[in-house]
Amino acid sequence: DAGGAGGSLGTGGAPGGDALPSPPVTVPDDDPKLPYLMRPLPVLLFTVGRAIPRDVKVPGKVQVIEDHDGSLTGITTRPASLTAAVGIEMRGQSSFEYAQKPYGFELRNAAGEGTAHPLLGLPPEADFVLHSCYADKSCLRNALTYAVGREMGAAQGRWAPRTRYVEIFIDGQYQGLYLLVERIKRDKARVDLPAPTAQSSAGGDLTGGYILSQEGDGGRIGADFPSPFETRAKLVYRYPKAELMTPAQKGYVQEATRALGQALTGDGGLTEATRKVLNVDSFVDYVVVQELTNNVDAYWKSWFMYKKPTSAGGQFFMGPLWDFDLGYGNVIFKKRYCSNTSAHSDLKGPFGTLFRQRAFADAVRCRWNALRASGGPLDVARLEEKIAAFTRHMSRAKERDGERWKNIGLWVWPNNYIGGSWVDEVNYLRYWLRRRLAHLDSSLPGSCESVSPPPRVDLLPAPPKAMERNTRMPYPGRDAPAYIPIEGALPTNLGAWACPP
Repeated sequence: DAGGAGGSLGTGGAPGGDALPSPPVTVPDDDPKLPYLMRPLPVLLFTVGRAIPRDVKVPGKVQVIEDHDGSLTGITTRPASLTAAVGIEMRGQSSFEYAQKPYGFELRNAAGEGTAHPLLGLPPEADFVLHSCYADKSCLRNALTYAVGREMGAAQGRWAPRTRYVEIFIDGQYQGLYLLVERIKRDKARVDLPAPTAQSSAGGDLTGGYILSQEGDGGRIGADFPSPFETRAKLVYRYPKAELMTPAQKGYVQEATRALGQALTGDGGLTEATRKVLNVDSFVDYVVVQELTNNVDAYWKSWFMYKKPTSAGGQFFMGPLWDFDLGYGNVIFKKRYCSNTSAHSDLKGPFGTLFRQRAFADAVRCRWNALRASGGPLDVARLEEKIAAFTRHMSRAKERDGERWKNIGLWVWPNNYIGGSWVDEVNYLRYWLRRRLAHLDSSLPGSCESVSPPPRVDLLPAPPKAMERNTRMPYPGRDAPAYIPIEGALPTNLGAWACPP
């Protein structure tokens, strides 16, 4: 499915607005034998026949087309690998405001009940999310992060969402390129947890499992409670669903999270009490990913945690990973557009206390060094392989997506960089990522004598300057422009926006 939009593929070399890294010989995925990245993108044909509301699923049908030549010519006449009833909804928070809407859908049976199906080589399940590529014009940030997360957690049996690039039609109208993502839920092939009992009894275990998320804007009355980790946020019941939980279950979860917050605020380092309630390895990996991406939502919103029952250790685990389209320098605020600032710099509360403990900082540093080693998940060559495989796979679809939505070259909230082509957008991500790796190699807190320091990162030259159209759109409530130059000197009147030297 090679081809290009705004540039050529497979020429290698440094960013210059016309080149991406050459695709690898083997496809770097969970299983190198999987051939899906070497084929045209699957096409999902939804038939709904009515407007799709937000957060309310309406019935419809989906046909999944995998056997085609990539041109989309005659796509509706191609054989379907799956035809199923669905419930489909619009979803998202800030992403809901974009012209290209995000969706969620559930595969159903004839009775309208959620039914697991194997979809595009993924384990059988019913629930999936379709992320648009409207604000993350590279369409790489989530897919790249989840792929890295799967590698990082594999040895410990921790799951991160699997993804597939797809193109979708709704009632015959082309909607563009999307990233299909497994929804975070309790499942043998996703977050493998036992169901908690309704109350403490000899017949079961009230202590787990549970899945929670922390959200900056909370959930809804009865479905959330104040977070002990961040005063601005609330914890939201994800599994079991709030309406299916008993008062005993809710009371247990609230007390368990409060106890976790108290354990993290201790000043004794990584004590036995802390390790008893928190899986430290999962928190270390969570920190590594948030720092790598300089995620604007890091630590305070749009993150998940789950709890195992006492019979399985009773610990809370950070994760699974979620929501990184505004990472990797794709924002205009909090200086997260800089590759040399820290996501934890303003961290307060229990997480901030833990992060400032020397034992924890040392654990993060050792893990970072190990992941950055040659051949590791954060080795530059491995990251570039993934970017190359993904971009080759989606190139023709990305060209069609750009024609459909015409967002390339325009400022979309909250973009920092506005490339003149899709290739520029990808190369900005590559440029930023290498600078970020080099910065964290030298500045991440903690020390580690047991694991060798990472190899030197070769930086890339900056991609072309941002497009001038719409780059002076004011940020609400601020006098400064939204557009920030890549990195470097700024005019005197924009000094507050400068990255650290």
